[in-house]
Amino acid sequence: MNKVILMWNITQDLELKATPNWTNVLSFSIATNEKVKINDVWEDKATFHNIVAWWNKAEAISKFFTKWAKILIEWKLENRTWEDQNWNKKYKTEIILRDFWFTWTKTANKDEFTESDKKHFKQEDELSVDDLPF
Repeated sequence: MNKVILMWNITQDLELKATPNWTNVLSFSIATNEKVKINDVWEDKATFHNIVAWWNKAEAISKFFTKWAKILIEWKLENRTWEDQNWNKKYKTEIILRDFWFTWTKTANKDEFTESDKKHFKQEDELSVDDLPF
């Protein structure tokens, strides 16, 4: 099984792009925090995760999310290889988004979303372990 679930904040402004064959793609990062003990003192440690979203999910995220918005995502790891201009083999591990869910406070305006978008709704205080898709 290749599945990871993360929820935290988007760390950058979102810019939807298109490939040469007009496929929507969105690359963005989210940050997660954990407490680590350094010299007998507990500190927050941020880890940044680079995410790639494709097609209609890329378009929806770029339309409805902004920098610092909280997002719940399901993703998989994918490895790819290529050769650069000097024929050196390059490797990259990417986080490919499978699905996402909105999180917000009770005051969020849901009226601007389509019925298709609403399948991704989860109010932050409604989230629980039972909501995880595994």
